[in-house]
Amino acid sequence: MKNKKILVICRDNIGDSLLATPLIKQLSRSNEGRIDILTNSYASPIFDGNPYIGKVWIYSKTKHCQNRFSALKSLWDRARLCLALNREKYDCVVIAKSLWDKHSLKWAKIIRAKEIVAFGNDRHPRITRLLPVQDSKLHVAEVFFNLAKGVYVDAMEPEELDIYPKTELVDHYRRVINNKDNQMLIAIQISSRKQCQRWPLESFISLVKKIADRTSFRIVLLWSPGEESSLTHPGDNIKAEMITSACKDINLTPVYTDSLEDLKAVLANCHAMVSSDGGAVHIGAATGLPVVAMYGNSDPANWHPWKVPHCILQGIDNNVSNITSEQVFKSLISLLPAIPEQKNDNSPERQSLSGPDFMATEKFQRSGV
Repeated sequence: MKNKKILVICRDNIGDSLLATPLIKQLSRSNEGRIDILTNSYASPIFDGNPYIGKVWIYSKTKHCQNRFSALKSLWDRARLCLALNREKYDCVVIAKSLWDKHSLKWAKIIRAKEIVAFGNDRHPRITRLLPVQDSKLHVAEVFFNLAKGVYVDAMEPEELDIYPKTELVDHYRRVINNKDNQMLIAIQISSRKQCQRWPLESFISLVKKIADRTSFRIVLLWSPGEESSLTHPGDNIKAEMITSACKDINLTPVYTDSLEDLKAVLANCHAMVSSDGGAVHIGAATGLPVVAMYGNSDPANWHPWKVPHCILQGIDNNVSNITSEQVFKSLISLLPAIPEQKNDNSPERQSLSGPDFMATEKFQRSGV
């Protein structure tokens, strides 16, 4: 496969989009043509700055529109996008899903590519390369990566996830956090879209106090701003305010992340992360952070933080509320020796790890790279 013009369709949310980046990198390296992306407006910042991508085509899902006017504008913009995509004359469309669906195939049909590659059990006359459904035990990054076989690319194993925060935003949040004492920065991300993935307010407060009492770390509290009733992404303004108030004497810096670009940039300044499973976990992993991830009804085998040291905690009855703050704290401590001295050339210097604060007092489930 050389000099093909390829479009990868990534219609899903943040985590799925990030987990497709090893596939995109492999296709780009193996193809002397270009790799373009079709994605939705919600997940599109995931691909910003990625050097393995040519053009990013963006559409808005109607469920993300705030009112009827924006929904109508979205439909008009989508019609114009369809015409533009059709003019591109792509050689190949790759549907980045574990199973092709009618929505992705509708886009592929509009584009009129010579080849359409997808996973599935059911054949369709438009799909020229139907690959068998993958083993349910595989990680989603591995599943997506195997789509490369459909475009005749041989590859051994998916590499790390790719994400590229904006340098000016990374510098901005470095000034906001103002870590002048060069302390270890622990990001605690409190927002989650699914109810069964939302850790209780009391547990977050307890964890923050444990970290403050038992370590010299500094905490960066992150959340998605907005009201809990939001249909697209419930926010946690009130929860963040209550945590900050209860921990006002603790070295804690609250930072609301109004966009994915903000979240990418803040995490680029941190050294480890605690979060429920969701898009933020995968952004943390893509940034190279060791992650303590709490899981409700999603399967960690498919969705664990990819290619970084991590601890997985799954709640009894698939509910994260049954995970204790002590479990999370000890899991965090057990990860810290895995943190390198330098995160990357552009990040703040990491604090040297030694002494009793970094000793794990109890063994919990831990999966490495």
